[in-house]
Amino acid sequence: MTNVGRLPDPGQVLLPLKEVKFQGITFLEDEQLRKLCEADLSTLESLSLESLSLEVNNLCSMPLLCRAVSAAKCPALQSLEVGVNTLFGCNDDMTLDLFGNASLGVFFQGIPPVQSLTLSIVGPSLVTTIPLTTALARSLRTLDVSIGGPWHVDTPDLDLSSIPRLECLKSLTLVGLNRGSASHFGAQMVSVLGKCRSLRSLAFDLWSNKKEGAHEEWAEVLNCIAEAAPPTLTDLKVEASPTTLADEETRDLSILFCQSGFSRRLRKLECELGAEEKDLLGFVFRGWEDLEELTLIWGSGYQSPEECLPATVEITCPSLRTLNVRSLGYLELIVREDLSRFFRPVLERLYKHEVVEL
Repeated sequence: MTNVGRLPDPGQVLLPLKEVKFQGITFLEDEQLRKLCEADLSTLESLSLESLSLEVNNLCSMPLLCRAVSAAKCPALQSLEVGVNTLFGCNDDMTLDLFGNASLGVFFQGIPPVQSLTLSIVGPSLVTTIPLTTALARSLRTLDVSIGGPWHVDTPDLDLSSIPRLECLKSLTLVGLNRGSASHFGAQMVSVLGKCRSLRSLAFDLWSNKKEGAHEEWAEVLNCIAEAAPPTLTDLKVEASPTTLADEETRDLSILFCQSGFSRRLRKLECELGAEEKDLLGFVFRGWEDLEELTLIWGSGYQSPEECLPATVEITCPSLRTLNVRSLGYLELIVREDLSRFFRPVLERLYKHEVVEL
């Protein structure tokens, strides 16, 4: 791990490392990428690079980036993380297209067949598909794609129908894809899940611009996604607003999952809830018979603690074996269960965060 502002001499530090992360306040620019391209990362076969994490901006040289992570440069690479900041400098179509469909296709063609791939594009994006090669799709065990985020809902809709079969994929994260209608997003998810028949873990977001009717809109979509998911799926993570998940009358955060096919297969659920609505009162989480682990995160990663409004969540789920709670602001937690089986680890976590009261 190194501060990109003080990139080491490539020949001195990088040779014996199996994992390299370049992170810092500034993003990698052409000068640092050129140094990385010049470094010999695989001189010793037994010490060749296995994991690489890069953060770049939308003005960097795509040819240099492709060279830095090419199969020839990193033949033993198993895990690759690339973060792109398109908010840097000019945001016209020319600079945004540096990480558009065509350039991403070239990028994916050049990298080795890694088992874990993370692509994060922060800011506006012209990406409308994920142009994985067949060889890369065949090798992937973990795929994590985050594009744009909820700030940029007016960017083009994604078409994921061209993604090859992901036969060995175990974990899939798709964040920032629901830019248009809920039905379009649901159709894209159904298309992808039809190609991931070994999937065990799935994560996506359900952000909506609608102030009313969002719950009803997503109920049918979530059920379609649940029915399309493979029988191997047991873990789910969802980012959403509380009013998207909760019914207006019952205020039940788990009702969408209980009414869909997810309740028949999920053992582990993580909900990250944006806490920005002014009418927040209290919510309940009733769960279902086979749910064993629940993680509740109050306040999304896009919020500051000042923006996270207080609320009450009452949990009733007899099958739970593990309960994790995190909050950016004040959250009153009421658990209608015998806490003896998970009270101690929960209490330790709550004291560390000092934001949740039992």
